[in-house]
Amino acid sequence: MRDVPLEDQHKLVATGIVQTASIPNKDVITILSWTRFRDNVPWFLGERNFNCPNLPPTVKCQYTESHDDFERSDAILFRAREIRSKNIPPVNRPLGQKWVIYETEAPTKTWDRVETNLEIWKEFNLTSTFSYDSDVPAALYQLICTYDVNKACNGPKCKDYAKPKEIPGKAAWLVSHCECPSKRESYVKKLRKYFPVDIYGACGTPLCRNREHTFQQSQCITNFMSKNYKFYISFENSVCDDYYTEKFTRFLPIDVIQIVLGSVDYHKFLPKGSFLDVRDFASPKDLAETLKYLDQNNTAFNEFIHRKFTSKCEYDLTLRDKTYQCRLCQHLHEHRDVIEVAPDFRHFWGLRERCLQPKKFFADIAPAILPSL
Repeated sequence: MRDVPLEDQHKLVATGIVQTASIPNKDVITILSWTRFRDNVPWFLGERNFNCPNLPPTVKCQYTESHDDFERSDAILFRAREIRSKNIPPVNRPLGQKWVIYETEAPTKTWDRVETNLEIWKEFNLTSTFSYDSDVPAALYQLICTYDVNKACNGPKCKDYAKPKEIPGKAAWLVSHCECPSKRESYVKKLRKYFPVDIYGACGTPLCRNREHTFQQSQCITNFMSKNYKFYISFENSVCDDYYTEKFTRFLPIDVIQIVLGSVDYHKFLPKGSFLDVRDFASPKDLAETLKYLDQNNTAFNEFIHRKFTSKCEYDLTLRDKTYQCRLCQHLHEHRDVIEVAPDFRHFWGLRERCLQPKKFFADIAPAILPSL
């Protein structure tokens, strides 16, 4: 986002990107989701008209899905992956209306299903993605974590997390997409030559398929991993800045050492010496040697887990309650008198700008797999 000098405002009015310098001052801020969140899945559940703790008590936040409310809405919310040429709103915007482009999938999964030649990509006012430089940051798994390694348990009275494991000497990987933009599968293939990895899910042995509900299935999976394994592979499908998913967050409370692969500062969530980052190793073989050491040394393994459990994480934002709507309403309220124009989303969310190609990512940490990429 950038604030627009007065001398340039008339140009923006002419293009239709903005129609006025501010949102009209009123007691209700209305957000209209123009696209669906995914297929036929709605964006939000629960109340449609509510107060927010970060807004004055006289200002309410309102959410609607009806296109009939276009003229009276303060913000129009678009999911990037759901934009199609046939569902673009009218060119002429009401006074003060701002268009918000939202996406929580990585750029690698955004542009494979949309028309990139549409004019709408350069007509947004606000960005809302998992990237921290968005105007209104949003992520399905956005976490706020704190930790104090000085509180880690030490000594003979500490719980032994190593001995109960029923499948020692192996790592586990639950995966549903067998080939991904990050080429994580190539790294795992090389790692398995030096350290065993059991693969579950669509790309391996089925796991917890008899559970009817998503929550029950998730509990079944985490319980299975906690009971059986010391190591879990938390590899992302894309190597993009700040991109992490449930592949990482799901196992934060579990007594496994997570092996991570991504373009993320994982120290925001876990202390040093409580996880393994592939970027810290010269090769998969080098990583395997560390896994063997930790597998055979229960004291070292337990130190990792006790350090891990000094981290306490909470979800900072979710779509399924009012947190995101309130955050967006707060931004709209606080920027009523500001003309905002987002950069062309094709560049803001571009592959070259946000993501690393596998050959570049693996060049120094797994050079042996480069010919296969």
